[in-house]
Amino acid sequence: MMRDPLVAQTMYIFKNPGIGGEVNVHQDSTFINTRPMTCQALWFALDDVTAENGCLWVVPKSHTAGITERFVRKPDGPGTIFVRPPPEQTAPWASAQGQADPGKSFPILNDTFPAGDPRWVPLPCKAGAVVLIHGSVVHKSEVNTSENPREVYTFHMIEKGVEYPPDNWLQRTPEFPFQTFDELAGFRGV
Repeated sequence: MMRDPLVAQTMYIFKNPGIGGEVNVHQDSTFINTRPMTCQALWFALDDVTAENGCLWVVPKSHTAGITERFVRKPDGPGTIFVRPPPEQTAPWASAQGQADPGKSFPILNDTFPAGDPRWVPLPCKAGAVVLIHGSVVHKSEVNTSENPREVYTFHMIEKGVEYPPDNWLQRTPEFPFQTFDELAGFRGV
């Protein structure tokens, strides 16, 4: 559990009935990387979430292995690329495979945990439920094939005081640093 979380990003994710797209297999620490890795997400279900409308799918215990790649700013100019994480963060299933192909998202994860693999577990939940997602857990969500919307809101958090690499794609400025939940809410204390 985090002692002093900072909010790195928030997202409102809406999957329209019948057309809401999939979210590819990924690990959040690929995008929000710290040393040591501390990324966690709070995933708030605003609607009832089912397999038909695009619930989360996870690979249990995958958070114990590390990550396969990092999404970073290009060192020689604008843009972003996927790179290998440092050895202490690299998942064993990634060690024997090559660099990410810029034209194909998450090839190592897609090859290691293909659709239909029995390791995938769906996480349906009722509106109001909160799912805590470890930054290294392998997860995805499928297309919304139902007649119902699937709305969620997420907070991605990191522990205050950890190293936040300067090549991470998401960077803050001194004028807009990562904030605590109290700072985001404008809480000033009594």
